[in-house]
Formats: sequence, structure tokens, C-alpha cells
Amino acid sequence: MPCLEKILFGRERSKWGLRPLLNFFQQVVEGIEFLHQLHIAHMDMYNGQVIIATEKQVAFHSRLEAGKVYIIDFGTAQRLQNSPGRQPAIELPECNCDPPLGMTRFDPYSWDIYCTGMMFRSMAAQVAQFSKRSVPWAVRRYSDWLIGEERGCTGVCRCRPSARRARQVLCVLVWAVRVWDACTKGVSFAQNLLKLPAARFASR
Repeated sequence: MPCLEKILFGRERSKWGLRPLLNFFQQVVEGIEFLHQLHIAHMDMYNGQVIIATEKQVAFHSRLEAGKVYIIDFGTAQRLQNSPGRQPAIELPECNCDPPLGMTRFDPYSWDIYCTGMMFRSMAAQVAQFSKRSVPWAVRRYSDWLIGEERGCTGVCRCRPSARRARQVLCVLVWAVRVWDACTKGVSFAQNLLKLPAARFASR
């Protein structure tokens, strides 16, 4: 894997608004869902495991796509026998995310979602800090939903959504934001059109 730019240290982070942030979320969740479909749990998802390709890097590495998010470092990943929703808890490896309630065993698929939610919360907070804007409600709510309310499950965990469900809900959220942006631009355009006749009359 070529040396790419970590998300949290990208120069463009201060310019990220709601749509770029949701696009980042969507790519990560799609990656997690793909792994889970293969019965693979990453087991150590945090911001240092996510990198992004820039235009400059794409020029040197033809296999990369600009703006695409890549999940790295599968040193603690595990190939599992059972699919999501059927896999009982396993021993957690040493990782960068602190487990809730001091748990040492966790449904590995649910653990990936929990860690991803924690990463999203941290990412959103840092973007808000650099952009000097508050974290959008939808982003906070989505991150909290992924983190869930842990009940100390020792078998299959139902405290948070599956990667598939997380991706489906996020697709709806992204669509809603796009529709809202389009409506906002449409209203702004209409208002500008209405101002034109008045401006011409005043100039006479």
C-alpha cells in the first residue's frame, strides 16, 4: 500500500461540511460491510486505520482513486466461521479503542461497529474544531446509534446495528442531505430571480 494521507491530518479537514463528512462515513461503513460479508472482523477500527488518496498521490499510483477511503492494518483482524447476527463473543485483542463496561469479550462484528462509531464521533468533533462549527445533529445521532447502549452481551450482540443496516440508514441520510441542498439552492435561485425586476426598476 502506498503512503497515503491520514484522514485526521488532511489539509482539507477544516473545509469539510456535512456532505464530505457523510461521504467519508459512507465509504468506511461500506468497507466494514464488505469485510463482514467475507466473515472478517477488523477488530481495531480507529482513525489511524483509515487513509485517503489525494490527487497528487493518484498521479504516482495508478491503482488509487482520488478521494477514496482505504482501511488498513489487518494485524488483529480475524476470519470468523459465523456470519453477522450469529457470531458469539470472542476475546478482544489489544487495540486502540477502550471497550465499554470494561468488557474483555465481544461480538467481533458488533465490536467493529462500536469502534467505527467512536471513530466517527472523534472525527466529527475534530472537523467541528477546525471549521469552528458545531457538529451537525444528524452526524451526532448517527455516531451515537453506532456506538449503541452496551448491555454487556456475552453472545450475539444486539446493542447496535449491523454494518449492512448502518450502510442502509446512511444511504437514506446522504440522500436526504442532497435533496435538502438542492431545495435550498432552488429557493435561493428563485429569490434572486424575484429581486432582479425590482433592482432594474430601482435603477431607472
